[in-house]
Amino acid sequence: MPESPCERRLHPRTVTLPMFLMVAGYPARLLDWSFGGLRVRLELPASDLVIGMAVDITVLRADGGSWSHLPATIRHLGDCKDGSIGLELLDRPHAFPILLELLNDSIDPLPSASF
Repeated sequence: MPESPCERRLHPRTVTLPMFLMVAGYPARLLDWSFGGLRVRLELPASDLVIGMAVDITVLRADGGSWSHLPATIRHLGDCKDGSIGLELLDRPHAFPILLELLNDSIDPLPSASF
């Protein structure tokens, strides 16, 4: 079994277009996600976050809208080479529609065919 939490995956990760979040009140950038959770990079240092801590995630959309109160637990802090943190979603059925929207946003539209 891999030693790093970054190498242990139950669900495949999906890379998205740049998306911004608030994690426990800290601005963060979404790096990738799976059905089980998210991997983010905080934009500011956060010394008060600890593994196992329950946090709320707010997804900030480009159109100004947001989804709030996605409960999560911090699974790892800075264990990955890129300094990312891992978050496990606690209410997956509630988060599923949001994850589908993230998937839709991560797929680049095909260019229009011109004949």
